[in-house]
Amino acid sequence: MNRILYLLIPLGLLVVFSFQDEKESRVKVWSGSSCLQAADFRMERAPAAAMKTASQGKNGSLEGYIFCGIEFSYEVEGTEIQYKVIALMEPDKSWLRDSTNRSTLEHEQAHFNIAEVYARRIRRELAGEQHPERAKSMVKRNLLRLQKRQIDFDKDHVNEEGLNSTWKTWIDQELSSLTMYQENQFTVYKK
Repeated sequence: MNRILYLLIPLGLLVVFSFQDEKESRVKVWSGSSCLQAADFRMERAPAAAMKTASQGKNGSLEGYIFCGIEFSYEVEGTEIQYKVIALMEPDKSWLRDSTNRSTLEHEQAHFNIAEVYARRIRRELAGEQHPERAKSMVKRNLLRLQKRQIDFDKDHVNEEGLNSTWKTWIDQELSSLTMYQENQFTVYKK
């Protein structure tokens, strides 16, 4: 039995899609060895919903938009449960006003890093979970926490300029403390 749930957090909105294999070629998976580049943002302009949010004064002016989130899937084979939890972004749904602005790129990278922090937290919680239905509830709960964290991050970064030292420290510490949960895929054995 194979169940896949694909969840993304674009600017604080929870969106649920079914995952299709052909989408894999259109996403960028979080990797500690590579940072986002301006070329990873292929959308020509920000989505209307994002512009509306910015115009309501929540973020000042919108300089960039990253469509990122977490993919969760599992497969049960006998007594094995294979979990997969991946932080990813969709370049075709992500946008930069000025592709030469390093500060905005740093800001969007921080959103992507925050998604990886929560992917690792989910992996940590799932490490011993033998019941996929409970696993789905854990994932949903963590996605709501991720959504709130992304909103809080934007509230602290008006005009999406860079990354303040408080957030940089928090992100670095969280990624470091969760290093043992950096593998996207792992197996749990049912008793």
